[in-house]
Amino acid sequence: MKASWRKSISRRFLFIVVILVTSISLSFFIIESLFTYKREVERMNQDLLQIRESHLPSLISSLWLTDYTLLQLQLDAIARFRHIDRVEVETDEGSLFHSGGDSTAGLQKLTETLVYKRRDTSIEIGFLHLYIDQQELRLSAYRQQGITFLGHLAALIGVSFAVSLLFRREVAGPIENLEAALQKDSPEKLGTPLRLPRRKEYPDELNFLIGAINLMRSKLHRHMKERELLLAEVHHRIKNDMNFVKALLLLQAEHNDSPEVSSAIEEASRRVSVMARIYERLYSDADFREVALRPLAEQVVQDALELSGLSEEMISISVEELTVPTRESLSIGIILNELITNAVKYAFTPGTIPRIEIRIVRNDDFRSLDVTVADNGRGFPEDVISGGRRGYGLTIVKALAEQHDGILEFRNESGGIILARLKRV
Repeated sequence: MKASWRKSISRRFLFIVVILVTSISLSFFIIESLFTYKREVERMNQDLLQIRESHLPSLISSLWLTDYTLLQLQLDAIARFRHIDRVEVETDEGSLFHSGGDSTAGLQKLTETLVYKRRDTSIEIGFLHLYIDQQELRLSAYRQQGITFLGHLAALIGVSFAVSLLFRREVAGPIENLEAALQKDSPEKLGTPLRLPRRKEYPDELNFLIGAINLMRSKLHRHMKERELLLAEVHHRIKNDMNFVKALLLLQAEHNDSPEVSSAIEEASRRVSVMARIYERLYSDADFREVALRPLAEQVVQDALELSGLSEEMISISVEELTVPTRESLSIGIILNELITNAVKYAFTPGTIPRIEIRIVRNDDFRSLDVTVADNGRGFPEDVISGGRRGYGLTIVKALAEQHDGILEFRNESGGIILARLKRV
């Protein structure tokens, strides 16, 4: 997986090392250049001392004897010294002899008085002017260190890359592989220890890190297994308790003399049965957080067929392959049961062959789930469509839909159609 330098420790390490090496090399370059410049100045002072001791007496002698040919030879010799760009001798009569460059711009001028000594007499016969190129002196110091600096810098950057590659191979690479393995990790793999893809195991910090991660994963695996067992036990007990409540309700209905009361108790029993079926699916599935919608809807329809006496040909079901959270699955199961029951009880007139169509789809545009039950019956009365009259079952459906920020719609199209749109699913 490619990452920017901000997200890659190996790239940051290389960046920091290169910056650090370059800064240190540049600092040493400046310091060494200063020392080299100082050495060049000392050499220049030695050259000047040599000129005074060896060339100056010859200049004075040539000038005193008016041997201008020898004087010029002496000037040419002095002009060959390092960093002396021009040499001039000015006589006391105003004559000027020179050697070297033609321009004196930007040059440092040093003047030495030429004095001829005879016995106890000193006679001033002229001046020696030396023009020194200080800029060339500094550049010479930088040039001497520049090649060394570039060589050292190239070597250090090469070492930096080598160190960075080693760092990536030994540290950053294994950490990146570990991160990729953890990204692909799943609850089913928590029991399997992770291993760093290294050619040899070392008892180092990375090994301690992977050991700590594996210990944490092992504890988490045990915790999840215990949690699954506890949840399975809870759902199993809830299912048994609901079946017990259902049995009590049916027993009460059988021993009740009022048909209306018995019918109401049987409806309550069916609602409890729907919830018990959902918990039964939770108990049998590996994942307690979500419920597959199609098997749940098929089970609700099957229970409705058994209670209503309708044949399977009379009910068609179209449900997308979806999973919904457990809480929402309870609402959908109850809504579906109530809508089917409502259609079976009130939709059909004698002599009509019942047809019920059930459709559950995900509405991506509105981020909602549509539960639709349509029949070929007599349709809904106007007061039901307008909301003026609702039975207990439809009141339950409306309340459940509103719990999920949904709506409940009624319309008549070759029968009755009820749409429950749940938005928080």
